[in-house]
Amino acid sequence: MITKTTKILFTIWFLCNLISCGQKKEAMLMGKENFLITEDNLVPTLLNDVKKYSEEPLYYLHIVPVKCDYEILINDFPIYNSQKSNKTRIIYINQAILQTGLQKISYYLYPEKGEKCLVDSSELQISICKHQANKNESHEVFMSFPSPKIEIIKSGQNNKQISEASGHKIYKNNLMFHAEVPYKIKGWSNGQYLKSYDSLALRQAVIDFYKSQWENFKHHKKDEIFSLFYKKEKERIICEYNSKKHIDLILKSYSKLLNNTSFSTQSLDKYKISFYGNGKLVRLERKDKDSVADKYLSSNYENTSNSNLLNYYLYLPKGKNLNNGLEIIR
Repeated sequence: MITKTTKILFTIWFLCNLISCGQKKEAMLMGKENFLITEDNLVPTLLNDVKKYSEEPLYYLHIVPVKCDYEILINDFPIYNSQKSNKTRIIYINQAILQTGLQKISYYLYPEKGEKCLVDSSELQISICKHQANKNESHEVFMSFPSPKIEIIKSGQNNKQISEASGHKIYKNNLMFHAEVPYKIKGWSNGQYLKSYDSLALRQAVIDFYKSQWENFKHHKKDEIFSLFYKKEKERIICEYNSKKHIDLILKSYSKLLNNTSFSTQSLDKYKISFYGNGKLVRLERKDKDSVADKYLSSNYENTSNSNLLNYYLYLPKGKNLNNGLEIIR
C-alpha cells in the first residue's frame, strides 16, 4: 500500500529528475563545457539554435574605393581589408552587430603600394544597405557617406576640392548608423578587458592557445575542434539566419581541413598580439608587414582557401583564468 508520504517523496524525486533532465538538455544545446560537440551532432545542435523571424534583416556595406588600400571595422571588429584599391565590394556585417542599436563604422585608408602618402583623389565611398534574408525583396540603400573633402582656394583660379585624406600615411574616420535586428547575442560583450593583463603573459597565453589548436588540427582531433569553434559558429548562424544548407557547408569546410594531410606548424616569433572589440578581443598579427592585407596569420595548409578557419579572434569570458580560459568567438 502506497502511503501519502511515499507519494510526496515520489513526486519530489520525479520533479527533481525532470528539472535535471531539462538542465542537461539546455547545457547540451547551449554548448556548455561539459558537452562535447562532435562531427555527428554539430549540425543538429546548431539547428536547435536557429530561430525564424518575421523580419530577418541582413546588413551590408557597398564599398567603392579610389586610390587607396583600406580596412573597415564595425564596433571595433575587423570585417574587411583590401589592397585592390579600385574594386567595388559588398561586405556583409551582421556578425559584428550584436543587438539592435547604434553601430560604429571605423575605416582606415592607406597609400597604394608604391605610394608614400594618400593622394588628392584617395577616397572610400560607403553605402549601408540591407535586405530581408527570408523575403524576395529589392535591396534598400538607407545611408550613404561621401568621402570627406576639403576645398583648396587658389587666387585667380577655380577652387578645387581634394580628399581630406590627401598627404596622410594613414587616414581614419568614424561613422554611426542605427541597426534593428531581431536577435541579441553576447559575442565578446561579457569578455574581460584584456589590455589590463601583463602583455607578455597575455601574448604567451595566446600563443599557447594557437599551438594547442594546431596540435588538434595536426592530429585530426575533430571533436575537440568542433567544440572549440561551436560558440563562434552558433552566433554566426543566429545573426545570419542560416538554413540547414548553410550549416552543412560549415561542417564541410571543417571536414575538408581536417582531412587535409598537408598541415604544418610555423614560427610565431614575428607575430604580435593586437586588440579589437574595445580591448576584449585579441589575435596574432604580423609585426613585420606594412600591408594591411599581409598582417594576418596565414594558413598552415597547402592548396586551400579555408585559411580563415585558423585566423580567429579570442576573448576571455568573465570569471575565466588567462592560463586556460581563452575561447574562440569569431
